[in-house]
Amino acid sequence: MTLSAEQRYARTHFYINKYFKITSNKTDHILEWGDFKIALPDDFFSKESSMLSFLTVFFDIIYPNQVRFPIPFIVIEGSYEKFGVRLQEDDYVVDAGAHVGVFSVDASRKIGPQGKVFSFEPIPAINAILKNQTKYTASDNIIANTEALGAKKGATTYRFSDEKTSSSAENSEGESIDVTITTLDDYVKEHKIEKINFIKMDIEGSEIAALTGATETIKRFKPRLSICIYHRPGDPEAIKRLILDMRPDYQHAMTKWKIYAW
Repeated sequence: MTLSAEQRYARTHFYINKYFKITSNKTDHILEWGDFKIALPDDFFSKESSMLSFLTVFFDIIYPNQVRFPIPFIVIEGSYEKFGVRLQEDDYVVDAGAHVGVFSVDASRKIGPQGKVFSFEPIPAINAILKNQTKYTASDNIIANTEALGAKKGATTYRFSDEKTSSSAENSEGESIDVTITTLDDYVKEHKIEKINFIKMDIEGSEIAALTGATETIKRFKPRLSICIYHRPGDPEAIKRLILDMRPDYQHAMTKWKIYAW
């Protein structure tokens, strides 16, 4: 059965309350699933569209197939961890397109206190939610950055809508926001980072640019890669070719949504 947008939104908080333990303080709603804990402010929590995007990310990508009965309006995109691409203890992880930090928080608990998550989310309102997660993680290992990753340093304009908080990009609709761009190669050099073990990217069609700006990092460290390939028609083949040109020794596997390389 195909549900209308109104029906999907109406059911969202039913499932949120069904599957998560929810507590509140003066500023945040704390959602818990086992030892996973994330903080969402009231203005985000009260928007059905925002919570629908959170619910979809959580059960599609972080904990797919972890409910007894499938949630009917979720499309299975698939986990960032698949095939030979898995988070490991002490990993240094790049989360490009971190949004409110669902993957960053999940990675934080899996890699442990000696690991680090370098999260990149350029939209100020969303980055503020991401930074707030550090108060609730078991270890202080999430570094929230306000830049976007690209092929070279510079600046651009993104568009962001409060009514559609699940994505933002140069070709989106909404308020114009000035965004600073850095490259992963420059970031690694400037911060004297000695390893990168895992790179996740979901950045609304900017994956090729960000991978290009990570060429030295990928050649040097051969991190495990989990990269979205569905935003632009030519991305699947172009991203695969780009990765294998950098490191021909990568093994890889592809789904409709992502390429995994290890």
